Amino acid sequence: MFATIAEIAGYTLPQYWDSYSFKSLLNSTGVAPRPCNYSEINNGLPSNSGWTARDTIFKLIHLDNGVEYFYNLKIDPFEQNNLLPGTLNSIQQNAYNYLQTCKLLNSSDDLLSPKNKLNIFPNPTLGDLHIDWNGLDDSAYRVYNFQGKCLQKGILVNGINNIGLSNFPSGIYMLQTLYSTQKIIKQ
Repeated sequence: MFATIAEIAGYTLPQYWDSYSFKSLLNSTGVAPRPCNYSEINNGLPSNSGWTARDTIFKLIHLDNGVEYFYNLKIDPFEQNNLLPGTLNSIQQNAYNYLQTCKLLNSSDDLLSPKNKLNIFPNPTLGDLHIDWNGLDDSAYRVYNFQGKCLQKGILVNGINNIGLSNFPSGIYMLQTLYSTQKIIKQ
């Protein structure tokens, strides 16, 4: 973490003792921005637990007790004026409906369900890594070293996928998919 903070501050320090910079992971050059951001919180109480989804303009907060808040962040960045007690115009209504869809696409209940299973073997590996992907759709993957450099990328399809690591030096790598990040070890 130290090397990352140092590099963000402007120092050329890709490694410091056992700290490696992962600054390159913070840049998504060539990757389209997410159309919406989604997060959940569970504090054990319905009035304090729920989920939120937002796009570049609107934010929807849904609490487990059924209370909802909907804000236009362009004109109300401090979230003072809940739009839901009033009548939504067509743009607001479309955004509200879209953010509801964003929740359905990103809910951890869906992502962690048996419908989206990822099994990696052998791990550690001497060469090829086999990934048994049993998902609703194909999923992009990337393999990063601990300096944060993307070394390989591709698409996982349903079934067994082979990723060749035989040309990689021994070490620890990260396999990132749309649904998770897993540590892999090349011996």
